[in-house]
Amino acid sequence: PDWKNTVPEDILKTLSAHEIKRQEVINELFQTEKSHVRGLKVLDRVFYRPMKEQLVLPQDQISLLFANLEEMLDIHSQFNNSMKAKRKEGPVVGEVGDLLYSMFEGCEGEHFQQAAATFCARQHIALEALKEKRRKDPKLNSFLTDAEGNPVCRRLQLKDIIPSGMLRLTKYPLLLKNLDKYTDGGSEEAVRVQRAEERSREILNYVNMAVKEAEDQHRLADIQRRLDKAPFDKADHPLASEFKNLDLTRHRLIYEGPLNWRIANRPKLIDLHVLLLEDVIILLQKQDDKYVLKFYSSTFSPVIKVSTVIVRPNAVDKKALFLVNTAQNGAQIYDLVATSSSEKRLWFKHISDAAEAYKTREGKHRRQDTAAHEDNLSHDKTKDLEDSATSGSDLLSPPRANGAEDSPTTPTPLLSGESTPHASPSSTTPLPDTPEPIVRKMGEGLSPSPVRRVAEPLRQTTAESSLIEPTEVLVCQSPVLTAEPVLTPLEKLRRTDEVIREALEEKKRLVADILRVPRDDYDNIAELAAEPSGDKEAAEILLAAVTQANKLWSVVNEALRVSEEEAVSASASASGGPDGTRHRFPGVPAHQLHHISSSLNSQLSQLLNVMT
Repeated sequence: PDWKNTVPEDILKTLSAHEIKRQEVINELFQTEKSHVRGLKVLDRVFYRPMKEQLVLPQDQISLLFANLEEMLDIHSQFNNSMKAKRKEGPVVGEVGDLLYSMFEGCEGEHFQQAAATFCARQHIALEALKEKRRKDPKLNSFLTDAEGNPVCRRLQLKDIIPSGMLRLTKYPLLLKNLDKYTDGGSEEAVRVQRAEERSREILNYVNMAVKEAEDQHRLADIQRRLDKAPFDKADHPLASEFKNLDLTRHRLIYEGPLNWRIANRPKLIDLHVLLLEDVIILLQKQDDKYVLKFYSSTFSPVIKVSTVIVRPNAVDKKALFLVNTAQNGAQIYDLVATSSSEKRLWFKHISDAAEAYKTREGKHRRQDTAAHEDNLSHDKTKDLEDSATSGSDLLSPPRANGAEDSPTTPTPLLSGESTPHASPSSTTPLPDTPEPIVRKMGEGLSPSPVRRVAEPLRQTTAESSLIEPTEVLVCQSPVLTAEPVLTPLEKLRRTDEVIREALEEKKRLVADILRVPRDDYDNIAELAAEPSGDKEAAEILLAAVTQANKLWSVVNEALRVSEEEAVSASASASGGPDGTRHRFPGVPAHQLHHISSSLNSQLSQLLNVMT
C-alpha cells in the first residue's frame, strides 16, 4: 500500500522531495519484510506442519526441505515487529539506523547469518529430490496439489515459495544502498545504514559460499556413488596402494569439468572428466553412467597430488596447458586441452591458486611443528637443569653412615627427669646412648631441641540437661486483621482495561469457532486474510473485517488509558500549579484511525461485492 495514504495532508506538504524518496525506500523495505514473513508462515502452516502430521515424506527429507524454517520465521518476525513498532511511532518514519544495525551487526547479525546459511544451503538439492519423488509418489503429488491450491498460496507452487529466503537476502543490499543514497551523509544515521549494507552483503556472500559447498559435497557424493576404481586398484603402482580407500566426500571440490588429454603417439584425444580437489587432481573417464579411474600407462597416474604439480601454458595451443607432476617416482607432463581459451584460463587459475594455497597451508603447519619442537627442547633443557640443581644440593650434604635409612632420624628417648642439652654448632660427638651415630645436615642443630613432655589423657564429661514439660509451653496467637481494598481511579481504569481485553479475546475465540478457524492460528490466518488480493472468499473477507474492527476497539481502548504521571500532571493543572503544564486529553491518533478505517472500508466493500 501507498505510505502517503497513512500520512495527514498537512504533514505530507512539509516533506521535501529528498525525504519523500527516503520514506518510499523505507516503506518498500518494511512492506517487503512483511510479505516475506507472510510467505514463511504459508510454508510453515500450509506445507511444513501438515506434511509432518500426515507423514507425507520421511522426516529426513522434510528436514532437508525445510531445514530450520521455524528459526527463520522467528528471526524475520522479530524484524517485522521492530519495523511495525517504528512505524507506529508516527506517520513519518524517523531514523532507522539503530534498527538495521541491530538486525545485521553483532551477535544478532551472526545468528542471522548462520541461520540463513542453514536454511538456504541445501534447498536446491532438496527441490530436485522432491521433484523426482513427486513424479513417482501419487500420495505426495495429491497432497502438494491440494496445498498449492490454497488461496493463501496465490497460485504459487512449493518450488516457487521455498527459494524466497535466498531472494530476500539478495534484496537487502539493494534496498539499504538506496536508503543510504537518501540519508544525510556524515551523520550517525548514515554510518549505521552503511554498516548495515556492508553486513548484508557479507551475509549474502557467506550464504552463497555455504550453498556452493553443500552443492559441491552433494556432487562429490554422487560421483563417489558412481565411481568405478577397480582398474586403479589392480595396478602395480605406489599411488594405487596409497589411494586404495579413496573417498571423494572427504575432500573439498574446487572446480570440475571436461578436458581432453593429448598423449604422444596416439592419434585420438582421451576424453576426461577432471576433478580439482583441495589437495589432489583426479582424472576420470566417463563410461555410460560410471566414472572410471584407471592408469593409462605405467608412468601416467590418474591421481596427481597438488603438492607436486606445476602448471604451465602451452605456447603452441591457446586452448591447452601443461601439468607437470614432479613426484619422486619420476616427472610426468600431461598435455591437457580445454574446450575454449577462456576455459583454459579458468583451469590455469584454479590449479595455480590451489597449489599456492597448499604451499601456504604446509608452510604454516611446518612453522607450527618447528615451534612445538623447540618448545619440547626448551622443556627438556629446563628439566635437565632442575635435575642438576637437585643433585647439586645433595652433594653439599655429608655422606650418610652405613645402614642409615632415607627417613629422618628419630630423637633418642630421655630418662625421666633429664633435660635436653643445647647443642653447640661445633658439637659433632654422638650421644653415648645412641645406637648409631646421628649425622646432621648443614644448618641443623642451630636451634635447641624441644623438651619432651608427658601427654595428659583426654577426659570426656557428659552433663544432662533438664527437659521442658509440655504443660510449660505457652503458644500465643495474635489476632489476624483484614483490610478492605480501596481502589484508586487509576486502578479502576486498569481493571476496566483488563475486562475489555478479555472481552476482545473472547470475541476472537467466538469468531474463530464460527468461521471454523483454529484458535491457536487465529492471528496468523487473520493477518494472511488481511493481505490485499483480488480473489478472496467471503469467509476471508469477513475474518479480515472483524480483525480490523477489533483493532479499532484496541486503539480506542489504548487512547483512553491514563498513566500515573498524566494523572498527577492533570491534578496539578486543575489546582492552578505554577508550571502551567497542559495535560493530554484522550484521543485516537489520526494516522492510525485513518489506516484502520481505510482497510475496514475496503474489506466491507469487497464483502458487499461478493454477496451481491
